[in-house]
Amino acid sequence: MRLWGRRVMAVDDDADTLDVVCEVLQRVGAEVIGVGAPEFALPTVVFLMPDVLIVDVAMPGQDGVSLVRRLRQMPADQGGRIPAVALTAVPPTEAARAEWLAAGFQKYVAKPFDPAELVNLVAELTGHAVERRRLGLPPDQWPPDVRSDRRQGAPGYQRGRDASSDSASSEGRGRAK
Repeated sequence: MRLWGRRVMAVDDDADTLDVVCEVLQRVGAEVIGVGAPEFALPTVVFLMPDVLIVDVAMPGQDGVSLVRRLRQMPADQGGRIPAVALTAVPPTEAARAEWLAAGFQKYVAKPFDPAELVNLVAELTGHAVERRRLGLPPDQWPPDVRSDRRQGAPGYQRGRDASSDSASSEGRGRAK
C-alpha cells in the first residue's frame, strides 16, 4: 500500500516511537511531520492541515486525549475535523476506548504496532484526500469517487483491522516500542 502525497502528523513524547512512526509512513510515501510535545501540536495542525493525526494518548502534561478534545473545538478549516488515531502503550479498556471516541479519535493502535496495520489505518482514514487537494474544488463539485471527505468526521470509532496487535508478536521485528 502506498501513501504518496498523504500528510500525516504524529505526536508522541517518546522520540524512539516518533521516529519509528515517521519512518514507517515515510517509507510508503507519506509526508510526515513528527511533533514531540503536545503543546506544539495545535499550531502545527493549523499550519500544515494534515490528512490524519496519530497521537499518543499518554503524554506528560497535556495528554493526547485532551489535545484531540481541544482540536475538535476548532473549526473544520483549522483542523477541527481531521481524523485521529490514538496510539497507546497499554491495552485499552472499554472505558478508555469510550473516552477516546468521545474525545474525537476514530481508531486506535497499540504499541508495539504492526507497521502494515498503521499504514492501512492511515490509508483508510485519509481516503481520497490527495485527489481532493489536487482538484482544488469545493466538496459539492468533487467527482463521485472522491466525495467521502474523512475530515468531516467519521461517525464511528473502531479498532484497527487486526485485533491481535494489542499484544506483541513473538518475533517483535519492525514494531515500535
